[in-house]
Amino acid sequence: MDNKVFLLGLFLLSVANVKAQTQTQNDSLTMENMMHNLPEIMVKGSRPIVKAERGMLSYNMPLLMKQLPADNAYEALTRIPGVSDADGGIKFSGNEVTLIINGQATTLTQEQLADRLKAMPAAQLAKAEVMLAAPARYHVRGMAINIVTKDYAGTNQLSGQIIGGLQQSKYAKGFGDFYLSMQRGKFGLDAQYQYIDGNSYGESSRIANHPLGNKRVNYNDETSQKSFGIAHNYRLGMNYAFSKNHRLEVAYTGKWDKSCSNSNTAGSSESGMHNDSHEYLHNVDVNYSLPFGLNISGSYTNYRTPPTTKT
Repeated sequence: MDNKVFLLGLFLLSVANVKAQTQTQNDSLTMENMMHNLPEIMVKGSRPIVKAERGMLSYNMPLLMKQLPADNAYEALTRIPGVSDADGGIKFSGNEVTLIINGQATTLTQEQLADRLKAMPAAQLAKAEVMLAAPARYHVRGMAINIVTKDYAGTNQLSGQIIGGLQQSKYAKGFGDFYLSMQRGKFGLDAQYQYIDGNSYGESSRIANHPLGNKRVNYNDETSQKSFGIAHNYRLGMNYAFSKNHRLEVAYTGKWDKSCSNSNTAGSSESGMHNDSHEYLHNVDVNYSLPFGLNISGSYTNYRTPPTTKT
């Protein structure tokens, strides 16, 4: 009888151990697959480009940029394996992902954060933390990428970047980006400005042959559209480091966009439409970090987009 009890207990213990191992494997399956799919060059050497820590993948962006250069911070994110912007927004492995900058929550939309990153030089990035499930302290759900910028507190440095371009098709479209970063001891300042101006033009035609009772009805039209747009995006941020882990940060982000378009259709049907739109954005973020781990943050956003449409 004692032998039977002993064997039964041993069997149950083995089953529990197998279940525990299976659960552990399932919990880490996604992270293991992610590490396995990384290019070999990224995980070898004394200073790896990426390493797994605290349930996330931490990318050393300066090292990554040596292998895959980029002009701005937004473009640099797309160099991370699995990250893309095929649909106009940052995604990881085809899933929606929330962008966070320096671990701070903000009331800016993901599109507005993307505009800020497009105006920021890639050289300002220190690392990017890819998280499959963001910790509660970030106040977001699901996948997230925390973009950490370089901290020059306590140093004296001045850096900047100016980029401009012109695209020509039927009409010209120009843009310019300006970025400035300054640090003088405990005080730091950064400024960004982005300007876009130009026209766009498009044409489309449709030909159809629709059944109607015992007959067929021919349909055709041609549509032409011309659009004009001008945009100003700007940001000014200041920070002061009282001591280690004791810091005050204040930032203002603004946006002013104006666009108008005219669309005309001729053929089997005729129509015309004129659309005017404006966008105004004012955002203020304040963050105060105390040495004993307490962070006090505040954010204010005023956003308006009054459209006007005439047909």
